Formats: sequence, structure tokens, C-alpha cells
Amino acid sequence: QDTFYIGTLKGVGRIYQQTFLDTYTKLAFAKLYDRKTPLVAADLLNDRVIPFFDEHQMPLQRVLTDRGTEYCGAPEIQVQLQRVALLRDMIEWCIENPVKGKTMTPNDERLRALEAYIQAQRKGVALDYGKH
Repeated sequence: QDTFYIGTLKGVGRIYQQTFLDTYTKLAFAKLYDRKTPLVAADLLNDRVIPFFDEHQMPLQRVLTDRGTEYCGAPEIQVQLQRVALLRDMIEWCIENPVKGKTMTPNDERLRALEAYIQAQRKGVALDYGKH
């Protein structure tokens, strides 16, 4: 998944394309947005990608990004939870709150895959909110 700057439209401002490419099936999904934030990155997954893969009973195992700022969370999650947030808490919060998506069960393969991916990307890197 990646974000590309498309250009500027008069009266709208900057336009970005959020792109998801599945390397196994060679399927691509894309949507245009007027901002580059974690909300729109999650929106593409929740609106197009995950429903498609669920509908065709194909497990989504990993999502590779360039770790840009649009794929990072924020410390306000812990304030809303009123406790120290676990990684799965942050993932669930991002799915449920900003984009009103359905949360996953603790044993859901997709949740475990997201956790494993984030942990693998962070090996040896101290937790730095907004950059994990």
C-alpha cells in the first residue's frame, strides 16, 4: 500500500491517490483523497480491500508499506482507552473509530497478521508515537 501525490485541483487543493496492490493475484485498488492521513490509508483497506478479500474467501496476510506518516498511529488512543494501549488495541481503535469499521476478534488471522507485520517492522526500534 502506498500514497502518491497526484497534483492540485483548483478549489479542492492537493489530491493524493491511495493505492493497494496484491502481488499474488495482481489485483490493484485505488482511491483519490484530499489528504494524506492514517484515516484515508485505513479507509481504502476497510472500504475496498478487506471486503473484496473476505468476499472471495482469500486471507489477507500482510500489508507492506513504506512506513510513511500516513501509516502511523497517535497517542490519543491511550487517552481514550484510559490505560496503556497494547498494539492490538491501537489497531482495533484505528479500525473502529476513525473509519467506523468492524473490529476483529482476538483470534482473527488478519489481526494477528497486522500485529506480526508491525512488530517485524519495529524490531530494534524504540516506540516513538506517530512513527511506529
